[in-house]
Parts: sequence; structure tokens; C-alpha cells
Amino acid sequence: MISKRQLELDLLRLEGLHARAMQDPDPRLPLIYSKMAVLELCGWVEESLDDIARRAFKGRIQRPALEKKAKEIIKTTYGFDYDHHITTMLTRLVGFATFETLELDLTSDGSLAVLTAELSAIKVQRDKAAHVSLGMGAVAFDAPSVVTQRMKLLFPILKRMYSWAVHL
Repeated sequence: MISKRQLELDLLRLEGLHARAMQDPDPRLPLIYSKMAVLELCGWVEESLDDIARRAFKGRIQRPALEKKAKEIIKTTYGFDYDHHITTMLTRLVGFATFETLELDLTSDGSLAVLTAELSAIKVQRDKAAHVSLGMGAVAFDAPSVVTQRMKLLFPILKRMYSWAVHL
């Protein structure tokens, strides 16, 4: 099940801390809260995708050895680039024809375009957060309020993907 409640609470707290930090003489303090918000969203996205993947094969695999392989596919998928990670993981678990039904559904109303655009934007932020120290000079991250908006755009799409997995 895809849940956003805890992430919403965490992001709301980070928004408040970020707002107060904007008054602090240390210019790095707001960046710390922004970076934390970005990383929290990334973790939530990856956990949500893992939940979708686990649900996609739940009850469909009878042999324990194949179930172990399916779990290993999920465990070894790091990241949320749509083509490289999500498509690869889900097609390996459910097959191309089954995965195509999800893509067709998400394409029908533009959700796939929103999903891929948001994931790409988040990946840029995530890569910067993971590879740039705040002490290295000019660096910026999305404010926690922006991160919250990204989560609000992604949540209904991820929830829809989970529903697809439930009904396989």
C-alpha cells in the first residue's frame, strides 16, 4: 500500500524548520532542510516503487526459488529513473505485455508524462544532494514546499500503479 501520511508530516516539519532557518545568519541552514526534504522524497519514491513491484508478483509465483529471484530483482534495483529502473524492474517481474497495460493506462491521461518529468526533476536534485557537500560553495536544492508539491503530483500516480499491480 502506498502511504504518504508520514512523509507529509515530515515535509511539513521540514517546511517550518526551513522557514525559520531563512532568518538564521548561517546561509547553509536552509540548505540542510532542503537537502533533507529532497532525500526524504527520494526514499519514499523508492519504497513506493518497491511496494508496487512486490504487489505485482504477490500470489502469482508458486515456486519459492522464483519468488526469491523476484525479491532479488527488487532488492538490486536502486534508483527511480523511469526507463532504466522502473521499466526494467517491472518488465522483468510481470513481462512486457502486462507492463504495457500500465503504460497505456498512464499515457491515456498524461500521467506517464507527469511521472517521468517529476522523477527526472527529483533525480537531478537527488544526485546533487548525494554528491555535493554544502561546504563546496554555490549549491541549491528545491525548498521543502516544492518537494511537497512534487509528492502531491506523484502520489496519485503511484497509487494508481499500485492499484494496477493489485488487479493483475
